[in-house]
Amino acid sequence: MPPKPLVPRTLHIPGVKRNGDLLYYIGDNGITFHPNLTIDRSLLGGIGLFFNPGTIVNSNVKQSFQSVADVELLRIPRRSTFTIHTLVRLLEELKIRDKLITIDNINVPPIKESELIINFLNCMEPTTETHILITYFLAFHTIKKFRQRLSPKSPYYQESPVMQLNTYLNILSATSTIKYPADHFHKKSDYISRDIDDEFVSTYCEMSQKIKLEYESLIEQLHALYHDVPLFDIAKLLSFESYFQICQAVRSRILEIPRDAHNDIDDVVGPPLKKMKAREAQGEPSENAVTTGLQELSINPEEGKSNVGSGRNDTEHTNNTDDYVIDVSLVPILDFVNHNHHSNSYFDIDRRTNDIVLKLRSNVQMIANEKFEVTISYDPEDNIKEFLYTYGFFPKIVNNKIGVSANFNENDNIQLFELKLNNLDRYIPKSQYLCRWLKVLPQIQLVIKYASSDTVDNANSNNESNMRVYFNFFSNNLPLLFIPEIAYNAGWLDVLIPHFIKYNNIPPNCRTNIDALELVNMFIYQEKHCDYINGIDPIGVKLTTTDDDNVGSSRKAPVLLSDLSNILQVTNSDFEDLIKKTLEFIVTVYLNEQVEHLKDQLDLKKKLVMCGLANNFDELVDKYQRFKFRVFQQIIKQYKEDLSSLILPESIAKRAWETKYRTPPREFIFECT
Repeated sequence: MPPKPLVPRTLHIPGVKRNGDLLYYIGDNGITFHPNLTIDRSLLGGIGLFFNPGTIVNSNVKQSFQSVADVELLRIPRRSTFTIHTLVRLLEELKIRDKLITIDNINVPPIKESELIINFLNCMEPTTETHILITYFLAFHTIKKFRQRLSPKSPYYQESPVMQLNTYLNILSATSTIKYPADHFHKKSDYISRDIDDEFVSTYCEMSQKIKLEYESLIEQLHALYHDVPLFDIAKLLSFESYFQICQAVRSRILEIPRDAHNDIDDVVGPPLKKMKAREAQGEPSENAVTTGLQELSINPEEGKSNVGSGRNDTEHTNNTDDYVIDVSLVPILDFVNHNHHSNSYFDIDRRTNDIVLKLRSNVQMIANEKFEVTISYDPEDNIKEFLYTYGFFPKIVNNKIGVSANFNENDNIQLFELKLNNLDRYIPKSQYLCRWLKVLPQIQLVIKYASSDTVDNANSNNESNMRVYFNFFSNNLPLLFIPEIAYNAGWLDVLIPHFIKYNNIPPNCRTNIDALELVNMFIYQEKHCDYINGIDPIGVKLTTTDDDNVGSSRKAPVLLSDLSNILQVTNSDFEDLIKKTLEFIVTVYLNEQVEHLKDQLDLKKKLVMCGLANNFDELVDKYQRFKFRVFQQIIKQYKEDLSSLILPESIAKRAWETKYRTPPREFIFECT
């Protein structure tokens, strides 16, 4: 039986008018694929890649088998990806092309493409690799829309190298993304948008508002630059809807691709049309420099956090060591591959050619002539809030009989969810300040384990019977907040200077150089804005005594906690007892109120949908709140049956969960000088 075509005739790929256009784009960019690979609709959402192992010789029964080696499914040349390196080279090509145009030319364009791209970069001033890629594609979109408005057609634009990006640009413009939140989410007083424990919603709304402000600033600047150019109405060429769409599409399709650090960039992406490598390496700006540091890897949390997701990273055999660097990349066709926690494939690089290759693992169970979806893992762990924020969907766990690893472990059916205890002052007086002095993050990681035989679809499920929920107290000091023998010391300013001197071992001859006012302001700032207070012992924590509440003519100085490391010994506390007190508070007080609040929210959401006011962000929030409701209900159920069933067993715990997959503290770092 001959292999099926890569793209079935009946398949509609969003953004692709004719499937032949995509096939031409694949061939033109040197992308090669296994003959048994196809693109098709996915149950995981949108479009996906599928593999059919074909017929096994001398096999007439549907018996499962495994490949003897990893199978190469897809190969993409490095030059066909979009990174800051390949895009800078495209810009250089456009600049050289535009220099050949003089006022004597018959077809002088109203706007030169290279100048427009540079103006986008100068106006937006991107500081991360992802933001740089977004800026380029916003400029490409504007060029495309302007080209379409011109009549008659201009040869300058029709023959431009930017035309080669049309197919991929159309796919980005049609990628399913979460829309800009409706107005009611931006009104803090609107009850329908409030959630007393929902930093995901608030963070997404803040990010969306920031994007809108960036858009308005960009439009204002570009209008000032091009207001006298006919047909160049920037607000119409680049609407906010298109701007937001491209921002979200690029963010959701980013991949973190390793690159051999010893290879010359020219060898990776092809020779530039003029030599500029030396200037890049030294960070020296070239003519019409776009911004400084474009060649540097980002240190912004947006990129580096698997964490948080930021870019999809499922490479094997190429660790990020001294031999490799990571390129934040858009990789056509490879970015069709969907996520599954139990992935069957991974992407790697061919060290000889620097091509990016997608490989099927050799331990995957297959059956002759039965196709299955090719999946990678966007992140080793399904951290639910990060998936919602970065990719706009709930991660599913699909357990099929074929297309999965033969080494399945039932403890792999796990997802993570961070529970933030907001507004703690409503329950525990001054707990916000006490947490900061104790260096306690008011949050706890929930580890959700599902039945091994079930497919997990939290976006559409209303059943919590297949889940067990655990609280991860490993490397978490939240229980310290529930020590009855401690309280917040509101008079810490009175002892700040002597304790600061002693804690930092400041010699007598240097003490006259201390600016007391500056020191006071610095620690007040930490108490108001940071999660941890650094640079001094915990003077904001006092030990309680029996006569603390008595009012007398002479008041004793509070007994302060000298060191956080011995807090259990000083207060004669048992950590296991504190864990029980923590669970008792969270379940019987905090979550009970949460559940009642969520009931009200879900009822209001029904009315909102009935009024026809909801967009897909409303739908996502609704699914998210229903998921939280199920998880909280399961926690309450387990608590009533057996409190200890909520404590994460050591046999399941992973060290990385409490370090890599939790929100880090905001803190002021003191540097020695």
